[in-house]
Amino acid sequence: MINSAGEVLLIRRADDGRWAMPGGWVEPGETPAEAAVRETAEETGLTVSVLMLAHTSHRPESIHHTFHCRLEHSTPSASDEALEVEFRVPSSVTAWHADHGERVAAVWGKLRPGV
Repeated sequence: MINSAGEVLLIRRADDGRWAMPGGWVEPGETPAEAAVRETAEETGLTVSVLMLAHTSHRPESIHHTFHCRLEHSTPSASDEALEVEFRVPSSVTAWHADHGERVAAVWGKLRPGV
């Protein structure tokens, strides 16, 4: 999710202290879009709705979807999985979890307001 200031919704993960998009695994009977909404709520306290699938990347054992979402409820609260919840400009992040920096970069230009 990118806000009107052009910042991306990120969490600083409790397990490694690195920045990441909210996310997680799809549960049985759930679509990837439903998982994105659920995981965002669990990790950030925010309610979102999916606008579109923005990017898909493949790892040897998994597929990772990046969704562009609209904020429906705006009271962030970090979960046990997140030390912090913030909207940040990606260039300000110095430590990304796994491939999250590359995934944000893949959609940054086409979703950023004013581009």
